[in-house]
Amino acid sequence: VPYTVFLFVISAYAMLISIINGANELIFPLKFVRTFLLFILLYFFWLELSESVTYKKFVKLFVFMVAIHSVIILCAIIFSDFRQALYGLTGYVPRGPEWSRSPGLTISFNAPTIVHIAGLWLLLSRPDWRGWKRWCLGLLILSSFVFLGRTISFVGFILIVIFLIFQLNWKKKILYGVGSVVIILLVVMTADVEFDVNDGTYGKVMSNYHHFIDPILNFGQAGGVDSYDEHLASHIYLSDDWFVVMFGESYAGHIGLAGGQGETGSDIGVINSINANGILVTICIFLFYFSIIWSCRKNDWQPVAIVGLLSLALSFKETGLFTSHATPLFFLLYFYQMDSQKNIKSSLLQQKKKLG
Repeated sequence: VPYTVFLFVISAYAMLISIINGANELIFPLKFVRTFLLFILLYFFWLELSESVTYKKFVKLFVFMVAIHSVIILCAIIFSDFRQALYGLTGYVPRGPEWSRSPGLTISFNAPTIVHIAGLWLLLSRPDWRGWKRWCLGLLILSSFVFLGRTISFVGFILIVIFLIFQLNWKKKILYGVGSVVIILLVVMTADVEFDVNDGTYGKVMSNYHHFIDPILNFGQAGGVDSYDEHLASHIYLSDDWFVVMFGESYAGHIGLAGGQGETGSDIGVINSINANGILVTICIFLFYFSIIWSCRKNDWQPVAIVGLLSLALSFKETGLFTSHATPLFFLLYFYQMDSQKNIKSSLLQQKKKLG
């Protein structure tokens, strides 16, 4: 109930701010209303789903779905006819050559990466996946990141490594450590491989591959992962009016309106949220994410944390707050964890009654 009330309040607030400023822009009001309705509808959907699909089954189905989406992404790179049919279905318009990267069934790169990172974590951390299944599905999902968003991929890999260090036994730590070293060596060894972008499928794959690893190879230089702060600083555009900074003025987004009205010149989701809703509401949204993660701490909290933290991390690059790609997964994982916590409490109460 508190989360539903919160989503309703920020929806009403964003709508009010928009009306006060002439109802010229409705990006955030519509985003908040959509999230509010999504939270409610997903809860009732989950009530039906959980009757026949346990959390364990849900995790398995989800991993398989991520693997299937990885196949779709790879096919979009390799087969031009499939790619054209797929983009005709989703409405995605490639920014560069049509074979350059692929969002699969979505129209975003970094946002679906969050879902794939969650899938990879659930595959690597579950004892249910053994032998060739884990390795085949893992390599399949891992390969999809080459064609998705680099920023969230790198941050997601770091999160997975940190969580695995604390969760796995020494045998598995050594196994995954060796696997990581092998992957790093392969990256180093293939960094200077020459290729022709016009050389069929091989050229297209290698072009995407080099685009993905360039920020790592250019460390310490322009375009390296360590130069992100410079790029970030160039997108910080805040109002000179402290009242707007505190409470917002509804204008948000680097797109703006027709004629550029309301354009902020920034790609950063946090900056756009502050300009639209004010810093107070933006902080509350961050606290909303942290609160959900904290509420799951006694159960399988890592998947919830991965989706939540990566959504917040994405907001420092683009619109990551309540992104339509990861938010449904975030809520479903939360519902399953809360149900598990209720079952544990109910079991403890029954035991106490028996002892009493």
